[in-house]
Amino acid sequence: MCRSSKPKKQSTQQLNKIETTVQNMLKAFKVSYEPNAQVDKYSVDFLVEGKYIIECYGDFWHCNPNKYSPSYYNRGKKKTASDIWDRLS
Repeated sequence: MCRSSKPKKQSTQQLNKIETTVQNMLKAFKVSYEPNAQVDKYSVDFLVEGKYIIECYGDFWHCNPNKYSPSYYNRGKKKTASDIWDRLS
């Protein structure tokens, strides 16, 4: 893993519910972490202890069946919800 040498922009992004939960857990366990860290060309949700990555994919990325129809097209993943569910099973 290679950390980016570019200066990191200060994130003004609000944490979503799952990210807030993960952040609270990391704080409770007194684990060192960096939110919205830049690792190579990727921006990751949490970089833990400088070497572990935590990504918090929620309803949108997994197309929660309680919120999305099987034919819903997720433009970020370029797949239908049905295709995403088939891969997860």
